[in-house]
Amino acid sequence: KQYLKQFCSADRPPYYNLKSRANEVILAKIRTNNLPTKWWLFKRTLSSTKYCNYCPAKPETVIHFLLICPKYRAQRQKLMTAIKPMLDDIMVKFNPRYPLVFFSHVVYGNEMLSLENNIFVQNSVANFVHDTRRFKRYSIKFET
Repeated sequence: KQYLKQFCSADRPPYYNLKSRANEVILAKIRTNNLPTKWWLFKRTLSSTKYCNYCPAKPETVIHFLLICPKYRAQRQKLMTAIKPMLDDIMVKFNPRYPLVFFSHVVYGNEMLSLENNIFVQNSVANFVHDTRRFKRYSIKFET
């Protein structure tokens, strides 16, 4: 651990340090676009298609999985209900035409939110990934 600490950036926001290492891994994979979606697998020639199983005309990207795919509507509603009060405080609304703006506030955090609220939002996103059961490797329950 001591060896790895030298690579931690001083610019890394404190809310990236979650209590659960599993949560940190999921959020890091989402932030770096390395969650093994169909698009990611196709790009690495590990899948024959980049398209979502539920939405055959749409590539399954991280944005599609987190914010758009109707297959995960119930889990997404649970996520949105949990984080809405915090995002309302900083006037962040989800606009389907501009999902990246919302995505950045949810996944990268927001300096206008308190440390506790940022951590809650980050853990809620990790729980969304768990609740979808889309990625079997990450199908363990995380603390919020």
